[in-house]
Amino acid sequence: MKILFFGPHPLRGGGVAYYQQALAKAFFEKGKEVVALSLATHFRAKKSYIRMEKNPNYEFAEIYELVSNKLYYFRGIEPALDCESPEEEDTFRKFLREIRPDIVHFHASRPASLIRICREFGVRTIVSLHDYWFICNSGFLCRYDNQVCEGPDDGSNCARFCDTYVVPYLGAKERLRQILPHRLIDAAKYFRDRWSSRFIGHADYMDNLLNNSKNKNNSLLAEVKPANLERWSFRINFMREMLNQYADFIIAVSNKTKEIFAENGINPHKIGVLHSGFEHANNFFSLKKREKDFINFAYIGPIWREKGLHILLKAFQKIGKDYNCNLYVYGKISMGNYGYIMKNIIRKMGMSKIIFKGEFNYNDLPSIYEDIDIQIIPPIIPDTSPRTVWEALSSGTPLIASNIGGIPDFVEDGVNGLLFETGNPDDLVKTMKMVLDDRSLIGKLRKGISKLKTIDQHSDELIEIYENLLGTSSNYQCDNTLKEMV
Repeated sequence: MKILFFGPHPLRGGGVAYYQQALAKAFFEKGKEVVALSLATHFRAKKSYIRMEKNPNYEFAEIYELVSNKLYYFRGIEPALDCESPEEEDTFRKFLREIRPDIVHFHASRPASLIRICREFGVRTIVSLHDYWFICNSGFLCRYDNQVCEGPDDGSNCARFCDTYVVPYLGAKERLRQILPHRLIDAAKYFRDRWSSRFIGHADYMDNLLNNSKNKNNSLLAEVKPANLERWSFRINFMREMLNQYADFIIAVSNKTKEIFAENGINPHKIGVLHSGFEHANNFFSLKKREKDFINFAYIGPIWREKGLHILLKAFQKIGKDYNCNLYVYGKISMGNYGYIMKNIIRKMGMSKIIFKGEFNYNDLPSIYEDIDIQIIPPIIPDTSPRTVWEALSSGTPLIASNIGGIPDFVEDGVNGLLFETGNPDDLVKTMKMVLDDRSLIGKLRKGISKLKTIDQHSDELIEIYENLLGTSSNYQCDNTLKEMV
């Protein structure tokens, strides 16, 4: 069986990339052939083409890139480009003719029409929903004013809250990218973010974020221009067509993910919930925690506003001086100036108990977790299935986490962690005090942690799904959704 993965580059980091990498290895060890194709944007490319990457340290899959000069990833300038592009489609057709896969597993599809191209070749397709890109151009279901979005509706929410014509900065950025080399733009953005973050009052900034999350911003409820509505209406209707008519099966990585996509027009009978496996499900669990007379909390993950670090900082301000505890912040700063502002806020707080560690090597996670008693995951968005949850639980570290998205699939309140009201720093304070006032609770929560599904177990599940779609399975037990399909 030859399997084609289309998604993030498997060797360039990120949760889905690590997942693809581990999955390819598991398939390779089971005698399956894997080819990985990712989208690469190069603004000076005159046309799209396929580029092969040779990596002597990675023998589990052949790695290719579909190079394009268009911006397909989050918040592109033109929603129609997310849907279809003849040039990229023709390049993909030529690649399919050469590779001749049995199954194409989309971990992302930019443009979405590539799913339809597979149908032309009679190749069965599976789409894994790792984010909300098919129904949300930003991928997060989070409006730029910091409020969670219920979905595109008929496209009006996209046109009203996230369109490049509504948010001048986004439009300006894309126009600059058309006339200047992208590396120059990235350098200018880096220095702008580093400079501007020093002049933002930390109290006002966090309070504004919190207030926006709580209160509907009526100033944004202006009438939507028909031309803008038409652009976004085309996008959501196209995405629904690709998933409902051309994908053979859709995998939701959590129950909430399936619910949200079903609410936004994706056929629920075509979606099966399948939790991903974790390649370190066995390795991390043997960690022994270092004994100490204080509690170490930690934030580990990307420092994006959608991930809610400001919620945690606001909460820790209220308890850090009264309790014997520390807060470690691990994460890469990216996606705008939010991360630099958070780093500067920590500096201005002048609290020695908040230690900003910044970017870390993924291989150092076991040693990092040895000192962490409780990990806090405070996203304000309905994260589909945060990888950092698996990392914490696999290391034997209980969680305090937002009660949103796919998190409750893995964190059972009072058993292996504690849940708090999303976006509410006061409720987070209350939850953290439960641990600080009763340290024995940490031990109880640790005992409640069960081992996660391994990547080996997960690869067997996927192989059975592939074989079922191909009609070659002789012993398959699955949910009724897939049985009805095949």
